[in-house]
Amino acid sequence: MINDFIQGIKYALSGFSWIVKPSIRRFVYLPLLINTLFFSVAIWFVATAANRWIAHWLGEKADWVWGTQWLYDWAYPVLSVLIYVTLALVTYFLFLSVANVLAAPFNAWLAKSVEKQLTNQQASFLEMTLWQEIRITVQSELFKLLRFLIVAMPLLLLLFIPVLNGLFPLLWLLFMSSILALQYIDYPMANHGYFYATQRRVLKQNRWQGLGFGLAANVMLFIPVVNFLAMPVCVCGATVWWHDGLRDAATKK
Repeated sequence: MINDFIQGIKYALSGFSWIVKPSIRRFVYLPLLINTLFFSVAIWFVATAANRWIAHWLGEKADWVWGTQWLYDWAYPVLSVLIYVTLALVTYFLFLSVANVLAAPFNAWLAKSVEKQLTNQQASFLEMTLWQEIRITVQSELFKLLRFLIVAMPLLLLLFIPVLNGLFPLLWLLFMSSILALQYIDYPMANHGYFYATQRRVLKQNRWQGLGFGLAANVMLFIPVVNFLAMPVCVCGATVWWHDGLRDAATKK
C-alpha cells in the first residue's frame, strides 16, 4: 500500500526529467502555453469575482442581511473565506477541464512521443481521425465534469456544517487526487483505445498508485510557476506509469 502510494508520486515527478529532453521538448510548448494562459485567467477571475461578490453580498447589503453589527462582524470573515474557497475550487476544475479539452490533441502527441522512446519506437497506437479524437475527448471531459459535479456539490456543502467542515480539506484532496489521476492517465490510455470506463476500472485496481500520482499532481498545481508546467509534466509521468505498470491491467476484464 505505502510502496504503491510512493510509486505513484514517483511516476508523477518523473515527468520533470522528460520535458527537458530535446526530442520531447517541442511537444511540450503548446500544452505549456495553454496551461499558462488558462491558469493566469483563472487566477484573475477568482480574485476579481470573489471581491465583487464579497462587496455585493457582505458590504452593500449587509444591513438588511445581517441586521445586527455583532453578527455581521462574526460572519463577514467566515463567509469571505467560504466565497474565496468555493469559487477558487470550482473555477480551478472548470478552467482545468477547458484547458485539457483544448490541449488534448497536443497532450496525446506528447504521450505518444514519450511512449515511443520508452519502447524504442515500437509502440503502436489507435488510429483516429481528428473529428473522432475531438468527439471522444469532449465526451470524456463531459463524463469527468458530471462526476465532478455529482461529488463536488455535496462536499462543498460540508464547508457550511460546523465540525464536519473540518473534514473538507482531506476529503477534497482525496477527491481531486482521483480526478487528476484519471485526467492524465487518459492520454496514454486513449492512444491505445482504452477510454473512460476502462480507465476507471484500471485506476480502481491501482487505487494507491493513483492516489499518489493524483496527490503529486495536486501539489504541483498549487506551487507558483510549477503549476504552469504541471500539465506536460503529468502527461509525461502518466505515460511512464502506463508503460511500466498499467498496460497489463487494461487488457484484463
